[in-house]
Amino acid sequence: MTGTLAAYPSAGAVDGGAAVAHATRWAVAAIVLGIAMILLSATLVEAGEQRTINMAGIERSYYVAGTTSVNSGERPLLIMLHGAGGTGQQAVRQYGWERKAEKEGFIVAGPDAWRPFPEWPANLLTNPRFWNDGGGRGSAEIRNSNDVGFIDEMVEDIARSTAIDRTRIYVTGFSSGAGMAQRMAVERANRYAAVAPISGIVYLPPTSPYRAMPFLYLSGDRDPLNPVQGGPVHSPWGNTFSKPAHGAISQRWREMNGCPPPTRTTPAPHVYLEMATPCRDG
Repeated sequence: MTGTLAAYPSAGAVDGGAAVAHATRWAVAAIVLGIAMILLSATLVEAGEQRTINMAGIERSYYVAGTTSVNSGERPLLIMLHGAGGTGQQAVRQYGWERKAEKEGFIVAGPDAWRPFPEWPANLLTNPRFWNDGGGRGSAEIRNSNDVGFIDEMVEDIARSTAIDRTRIYVTGFSSGAGMAQRMAVERANRYAAVAPISGIVYLPPTSPYRAMPFLYLSGDRDPLNPVQGGPVHSPWGNTFSKPAHGAISQRWREMNGCPPPTRTTPAPHVYLEMATPCRDG
């Protein structure tokens, strides 16, 4: 069944960030619940490794971990897209996906976004990695980066050495990575089972994906670059811009997915969930 789920801090939260952090861990785990319920026990686990792909003469990189042996049977694949200034390895490890992949028996991949000055090494402050999420932001190098094609090729590269279940490929991301995850969900809806962006914007114009995309949106109230109620944002790199309220993002997806009005519940203090189902395509 296709549905749209959003988790937010409730109004007047005294410690909304902590409460949402708890809810976020619970809700992010939900995106792989379908994976965990039907997995066979992992029989061969390999350490994570950094890999490279040549994209029209440009070397792109990604980190992959979990059960990556071709002899371990078809495995689900989770794509984790890091935030601005981060790396795939950092996101996969710091957010706990590597441990979970090894424990539950799936594959997790963390691709590296492109950087404004390709001739220089990536650096958080002076040469940060950004995704070409469709928003037209950043330098010409970022705007012209074929990130959709890179992620497509990354999946194929993994598939050449690992048996992946093509019906269970999931994508999630944080901040800039959340915007890119939503771009992939729109432009590659026929390739992904579900998408779970965290505190990021869908920059593409309103459109209906190839099919209704199961969608989980998560946000907290302690992210200065993605305020829950929207408004002006001052980035660490010196630019200022405006962002929409998070509720507008989940509303956009309900419209694109053809969902009914949401129902709201409060599963924990200072946290609320909005769920809309069934949607277009069931």
